[in-house]
Amino acid sequence: SHSQNQQQDGQVWSTKTDFSGYTYTYLLSIESSAFDVTLDDLYISQTDKQQKEFVAWDLDGDVLQALELPFRMPESNVSNVQLYGIAPVLSNGWAFLGEAQTKWTPVSRDRFSDFVEISNADGGDNGFSVSIVGAPGETVELVMLLPHSDSSEPKPISF
Repeated sequence: SHSQNQQQDGQVWSTKTDFSGYTYTYLLSIESSAFDVTLDDLYISQTDKQQKEFVAWDLDGDVLQALELPFRMPESNVSNVQLYGIAPVLSNGWAFLGEAQTKWTPVSRDRFSDFVEISNADGGDNGFSVSIVGAPGETVELVMLLPHSDSSEPKPISF
């Protein structure tokens, strides 16, 4: 779906993952002209839209760069599709992007569970915790956006 004020050609598909009370949305465009993506285009509840910030990123790009909503979805064709992920920014400023550099669906309930935001009102460490499902000895490369970062580039961390 996309905003009613925009006419869209080509194909634009979207899906979502509900994960521990947060909504992650994925957008795929094929043979589409460029268009603006707004919160109204996403599978996000009205409550979430009012209470949370979101970050978007190009899942098929060479460089992972965070984008604020609204953002411009580039033109696409059959040999250059556009695939973007949209994740919530936690109230403590962190954004968990899952396996954003290695998977087209980087946050999945099949892969992650027990996601909990950690906020310390006394000025201590903030962040989140998450359980990962994987094979013994598997290396999982997670991506997160650090709070109040001077850079809009998410930071990959391998576990």
